[in-house]
Amino acid sequence: MYHTDVYFGAVRLNIIAVSHNDLRKGDSVMKRLSHTCFVGMLALVLLLTGCMNAKTDKQGQGDSNQGQQAQGDETNTRRVRNLDFDNGNNDDRKLIPTEEQDAVIPIFNHQGNEYISLRKLTDVLEFRLDWNPDTQRLRVGDNDVAYEIQANSTDALKENELVNLMNPPVTIEGVTYIPRDAVEAIFGEAMDHTWTTKELRIQPSEDMSAEEAEKLPDFQDDPNDPNKEELDTSFLSTEVSAGVGDLALTNVNSSKLISTAKKYIGVKYLFGAGPYPKSNRFDCSTYTQYVYAKHNVKLPRLSRNQAKKGYAVSRTNLRKGDLMFFYLPGRYKSNKIVGHVGIYMGNGKMIHSSTKPKNGVQITSINKTFWKKTYLKSRRVAS
Repeated sequence: MYHTDVYFGAVRLNIIAVSHNDLRKGDSVMKRLSHTCFVGMLALVLLLTGCMNAKTDKQGQGDSNQGQQAQGDETNTRRVRNLDFDNGNNDDRKLIPTEEQDAVIPIFNHQGNEYISLRKLTDVLEFRLDWNPDTQRLRVGDNDVAYEIQANSTDALKENELVNLMNPPVTIEGVTYIPRDAVEAIFGEAMDHTWTTKELRIQPSEDMSAEEAEKLPDFQDDPNDPNKEELDTSFLSTEVSAGVGDLALTNVNSSKLISTAKKYIGVKYLFGAGPYPKSNRFDCSTYTQYVYAKHNVKLPRLSRNQAKKGYAVSRTNLRKGDLMFFYLPGRYKSNKIVGHVGIYMGNGKMIHSSTKPKNGVQITSINKTFWKKTYLKSRRVAS
């Protein structure tokens, strides 16, 4: 039996070597050998563990610094959506920080024309979509359909008005792309944006804070008697809608109108719903249109067009039956375009078709921050 030293870095291990003859001297030698091997292996494990911890600490410090930097980047760019072009069908959306917090959609050049992904654009603007794969027709809007786009056609609809496009949208490998001129003609007013040679950049919209919204006046009933036989016009705005040149509004019993509206509480919401007798569904504007039709008042199909009818009324002089219009908030979407309509019921309440907080026709108390903030206008379409 003899001794030998083995070094692992700065650690010296004293190893005992035993000959075959020595093994026959008895169990005592075997026990000493086992004990020595155990001690040696334990020292080796401790050595390796120390090296790994030192490396981990160094990496951890680097990760910590990177994490702090990432946290700072997130603070500055959490609203950024950079939507990369994807040649495949999945049309994946990826986030790439930009200093300006713009949403960036790359331009796709096709047959000499500039296109962007239609789906990516509507995602950034947070619009609802209804795509019919059979007709290749896409309907787009907030709580009702504001735009209709047909693949491979230069005809499109904006607020039910025909728009002639210079170039048609195209579908390539299952992804629909819309030409630059169509983006301007259809969606231009819905966003604050700029074009570069490589991309469409959409700037974040400016919006009031919750604290500012809280300072706005509550929605209030008209102090004048809403049941007076003669219409008191002192509270009406001087703004008159196109095509309406006098105060000859249809005479409607507002209490009966609200009773009609309440009959449909619970009817489910459906974006772009067809006529109620067939679909048994409403979106926000088909609901108001249907209720008013029951009282011989003809309203356009879309909320944006309904907002052009009748007379403007302030939020502090509302009567039962007045139409109320709101925008739907979105990080990159204009807060000046109508996206929702409801019917004022009196006492700070509105009846409307929506998906929130319930799904379908519901009554909502509107003297709350969200509604005060997103309110755009009210219109009186009946007396």
